[in-house]
Amino acid sequence: MELGDRLTAIAESRAALVVAGVWGFAEATVFFIVPDVWVGFVAAFAPRRALPALVAVCVGAALGATLLYLVAPALPWLADVFVALPGIDASHLVKAEAALSDQGLAAFLSGIVAGDPVKLATRAAALAGTPLLAVLSMVVLNRIIRVGVTALIFGLIGVTFRAPIHRHAGIALALYTGFFVVLYLVYWSIR
Repeated sequence: MELGDRLTAIAESRAALVVAGVWGFAEATVFFIVPDVWVGFVAAFAPRRALPALVAVCVGAALGATLLYLVAPALPWLADVFVALPGIDASHLVKAEAALSDQGLAAFLSGIVAGDPVKLATRAAALAGTPLLAVLSMVVLNRIIRVGVTALIFGLIGVTFRAPIHRHAGIALALYTGFFVVLYLVYWSIR
């Protein structure tokens, strides 16, 4: 089996959806790499699976946000855990709380443009006593918009360049990986 066939099989598998859901859960709590990385891979190698992968991320993110919402008020040391993550410092926690106070639930959406992890808005909302269902609706909307854009872009690339991606799968995977490595190096350096 050629590499292109193997990567397509991975992207089309049920396991790919499990990975998307687990990644969505993990990133909504303490993981520091967005699920876009996985969803983009799925979309590039199996464009028809992009939407199911996005749905799995949303479900995982909602479950992760629920857990974070429930434990954040009782675990003040969680702030230290977040500050220890790459790209987050104490000012980001304060900024998330201020954004929620100033913008209300719209802070979950403005954080997309600013590159703020959704977990910070979730924590701020939990500490502020924002109703859980409102928080979950905004977490899911945040994921639909942010991860959905990635799914759409890489899905279009996957459809448009299907044959070259499949034929040169190693190069495609290297370019894809390099893209996210550079993106994160830049992101973490400016945060």
